[in-house]
Amino acid sequence: MKRKHQRGLTAIELMVVVVIAAILATIAVPSFNDLINRRRVEGLANELSADIQYAHSESISHNMDVSLTTTTGNYKVTRNGTDIKTVPSLPTATSLTAGTITFTAFRGLSAAGAAFTVSNSAVANQLMVIVNTMGRTQICAPSNAWGGYAVCPAT
Repeated sequence: MKRKHQRGLTAIELMVVVVIAAILATIAVPSFNDLINRRRVEGLANELSADIQYAHSESISHNMDVSLTTTTGNYKVTRNGTDIKTVPSLPTATSLTAGTITFTAFRGLSAAGAAFTVSNSAVANQLMVIVNTMGRTQICAPSNAWGGYAVCPAT
């Protein structure tokens, strides 16, 4: 008599696969969390850079002073005392250095320049958004620990 071969998995084979999947998940989750936190920092730095350029263009197009004010948890763009853009909260665990820059119409930044540091409490790396007197922004890393970004110039 011929025996039929049954297809499927035994309980032991299934348990081995589950254990291997659990081991891989415990290895991958911490590095995935670091990746998410790094992307939060990058996203905030890019958004802040774009909003600085927006503030500069608003000062030119309306021939008025426009300010961008940051705190550790939010920032806003104001023209003539009126908020024209507000970012009420930053991404989770992400913070900015506090400061204010003001663009004057046709002259650029009213001060010598500015720099804002973007950081996340879950990762050690930081990014800086540097604004020159003409209103141009540059995103850089304070140290060479962040691949893909130039190291910030010495001040």
